[in-house]
Amino acid sequence: MKEINDQIQELLKKEKSSKITNEYRKLIGFIDAALSQAFSLSGDERAQFLVKNMLNMRDFLSAETIEENFKEDICNKVVSIIENETNKYEWIKKKEEQESEDPDQQSLESLLEIDPKT
Repeated sequence: MKEINDQIQELLKKEKSSKITNEYRKLIGFIDAALSQAFSLSGDERAQFLVKNMLNMRDFLSAETIEENFKEDICNKVVSIIENETNKYEWIKKKEEQESEDPDQQSLESLLEIDPKT
């Protein structure tokens, strides 16, 4: 089970790493464009433009953070579900193995269930 968890975590790390790099490149391009445009303005217009762009970057980063947290929560829940189902399966399998190892005991128990007088 630990293998599945590790594999899922590794896939998420790879996906997250490449996505973060691409998002940083976009953010750098956005910042460069905003600075370039800000230099064409003066005074209050420049300050207003820069503040507006900073708020847009903040919103973008907030949305990205929420999305990453959501993905991580989903991953953890999926791993938990897989672990629970695997544990149930293993418990059932062990029980079946124990029942098949002691057929005489099983026969006696089934007789007792059929005929309560015995």
